[in-house]
Amino acid sequence: MPGDAEGRTWAELIAEGQIRVAARGNVQAARELADRTEGKVSQHLEVTGNDEGPVEAASAIEKLLDKLGR
Repeated sequence: MPGDAEGRTWAELIAEGQIRVAARGNVQAARELADRTEGKVSQHLEVTGNDEGPVEAASAIEKLLDKLGR
C-alpha cells in the first residue's frame, strides 16, 4: 500500500483486518481465515442408486456405458 509506514501490501492489511475481526468473535471471519490457512474441511458425499444402496462410481459408469452401447 503506497505510503504505509511499515511497507505492508494491501493483502497484508486486509489479512490483518480479517484477523482483528475474527479475534473479536466474528465466526465468518474466523472460518475464512481457517479455510485459507488450514484448508477447507472435506465433506463426505454418498451417491445412492434406485434401491437407495451405495453406488460405486466406476460400476455406475460401466453400467451407463453398457446401456449406451459404448
